[in-house]
Amino acid sequence: MEYFSPTKDRVISIHLLNNKNNPVLSYPEENNYRSVRDVPDVSAPYFGFDDDFSDLVAKRKLLPSSFSVVYSLPLKQILNEFKFTIFNAIILNIISAIVIFIFVWIFERKIFSPAENNASRLEEHEQFNHKIVASAPVGISILRIRDGMIILSNELAHNYFRLLSHSDKQNILSIIAEKSSNIVDVVTNNHNHLQISFVNSRYQNEDVAICVLVDISARVKMERSLQNMATAAEQANQAKSMFLATVSHELRTPLYGIIGNLELLQSLTQNEETARLLKTMDNSSSLLLKIISDILDFSKIESKQLKIDVKPFNCRQVVSFVISNYLPLIAKKI
Repeated sequence: MEYFSPTKDRVISIHLLNNKNNPVLSYPEENNYRSVRDVPDVSAPYFGFDDDFSDLVAKRKLLPSSFSVVYSLPLKQILNEFKFTIFNAIILNIISAIVIFIFVWIFERKIFSPAENNASRLEEHEQFNHKIVASAPVGISILRIRDGMIILSNELAHNYFRLLSHSDKQNILSIIAEKSSNIVDVVTNNHNHLQISFVNSRYQNEDVAICVLVDISARVKMERSLQNMATAAEQANQAKSMFLATVSHELRTPLYGIIGNLELLQSLTQNEETARLLKTMDNSSSLLLKIISDILDFSKIESKQLKIDVKPFNCRQVVSFVISNYLPLIAKKI
C-alpha cells in the first residue's frame, strides 16, 4: 500500500473496501474512515465530495475482485496547493471579462448600434415609401419584366390593371421589354382611357418597370369637346364670311346703278350748285361702295385670301374727298 501512496507533502487517504463497503486496509492507518463512510455504496465509479464538502473523494471497483479502492483528499490541501493558480485564474478571468465587456461595448457602439439604426431607418423609409405609393392620386405599380408579375402596387393601380384585357397587358409588356416608348395609351374594358408611363429599373436584384397609370378619360372628353367647338367655330366663321361676301355683293349691285345715274346727271346739269351736290352724292356713294368692298376684304383677310398691292396715291385728292363728304354737315352746324 505504501508503494501506491503519495509523497509526504500530499495528504491523500487510500482505503481498500470489501464487497460490503467496509474498509479492509487504509493509508495512513490513523485515518478515521469518515470519508469512506460518506461514499455512496454503488457499483459504478464515483467521483465527488463527501457530505460536508470537506474532502474530494474518488471510488473505483477493482475488477475482477469484489474490492473497491477509495481515494480522498482534503479540500483545504487542494486549495493550499492551487491557491496561486486559482488566484491567477480568477485574475485572468476578471481581465478576460473586462476585455470581453470592452470589446462587446465597442462592437455594440461601433457596429451593432449603427447597423440597428440603419436597419430601423431602412424599415421606416420602406414603410414611408409604401404609404406614399398607397396614398398617391394615381396608380403606381412595379412590374417584373420577366413574367409581368406585379411586385408592388397600390389599390388604384390594381383596379386599373384588372380592367385591362390580356392582349393589352401583353402589348404593354412587349413595349416595356423593347424600350420602344415610355408612354402607352390604352382603352379599358369599360371604355376608360388610361395613360401608362413607365421607366425601367432594378428592384430586389430583378429587372422591373415602375409604372404610373393615369385615367385621362376626362381629358380625352375635354379634348374632343374642344375639337368639336373649334370645328363649329370654323364652320360659323366660314358661314359668316360667306354671308358677308353675299351681302356685300348684293349691296354693290344697286350702288353701281346709283353711281352710274349720278355720273349721268353730272354730265347733263349746267348749274354749278347742282353739279357740286351731285359730285358730293357721287363721292358718298363711292365711299359706301368702298366700305362694302372693305367688308368683303375683311372676309378675305379671315380666310387668308387678301393680297395687298402697294400703289402710289394722291393725298390731296383723298383729303378733298373727305372734306366734300362732311361739308354739308358742317354747313348745317353753321
